[in-house]
Amino acid sequence: AVSGKLVEETLTKVLADKVVKHLTAQGHQAEEAVFNMFDYLQKYGVTADLLSYDYIMEIHFNATIGGSGAEIFVAVGETKISVEKAVMQRLKNWFRLRDDKSPADGVKENVPGYYILKALAGKQEASLLEVAFIDNPAEMAIFMANQDEIAKDIAYGLLEGFEESIMVVEPPNPSNVTMAPAGKLFLVG
Repeated sequence: AVSGKLVEETLTKVLADKVVKHLTAQGHQAEEAVFNMFDYLQKYGVTADLLSYDYIMEIHFNATIGGSGAEIFVAVGETKISVEKAVMQRLKNWFRLRDDKSPADGVKENVPGYYILKALAGKQEASLLEVAFIDNPAEMAIFMANQDEIAKDIAYGLLEGFEESIMVVEPPNPSNVTMAPAGKLFLVG
């Protein structure tokens, strides 16, 4: 999606980098996907490499005239949605939750177009997060002004959903940082 000078691919990379930073600061292993997940799954299918992650989150920015809000998709029939609910609980501080249910929790089963969730269904815990609408100026103003806090809320929502502790993290001093993450392993992209 593109809206003016905003490009979904660029925003996604910036946000994924920040989510990874917050997960790593909490002592977990987190990596940003350095490949196109759709192309990877088309070519290789679900490999042992993908199954080694505790969780895979694909990040997107939605686009449609007049659209607003955040939503997260899971595979059809997925019953374990505590992680996704926790992420959305935090994102509702920034954006309305898109949902037809009452009360809205922002968690939806995937629609036919989400190939990645279909490919991973039943094999791997995964979600597809639509953060906000790239063509909604009000939402993009919120996102652009609060990127780091929104990324932290996504990371902390992931951890809360897995019932992992969240530590108070002091800003790192680059001269003495050594980190050996030992917690959950996330793939974000």
